[in-house]
Amino acid sequence: MPTPLEVSLASILGDPARVSTAPQVVNRLSRDFYWYSPVLRRQLDGKFADVAVHPVTVQEIQDVLRYCYANDIPVTPRGAGTGNYGQAVPLHGGDVAGGALLVVAQVGGGETERPGHRHGRVVEGLHQVAEEVAGQLQ
Repeated sequence: MPTPLEVSLASILGDPARVSTAPQVVNRLSRDFYWYSPVLRRQLDGKFADVAVHPVTVQEIQDVLRYCYANDIPVTPRGAGTGNYGQAVPLHGGDVAGGALLVVAQVGGGETERPGHRHGRVVEGLHQVAEEVAGQLQ
């Protein structure tokens, strides 16, 4: 039975298949290569998101981020997960706010994408929403 968070995110993305709560999927996506560091391993082991979404356009990224901001849901943006400093590890999974979201950068047309292109789209989506939120806070 999908949670209200899953239903809302699936509605935003228009495809429930791009919203994942399967532990084996979410746990895998909630990691980068932080475990190279014994210090980070102690701090980050056991940190996982509650749900992962796979937006395919900048607009979807923005819509997901707006929804999360409006509902006080922590978000961890994720690219390919190749970092080794814990940047792709959600720190607030399972919190009282009703879930932590991992936004997975699956943006664009796959094999025809230029290296770094997906990352640029995610950053563009994050940047535009951050400016919008900053304007609301002033």
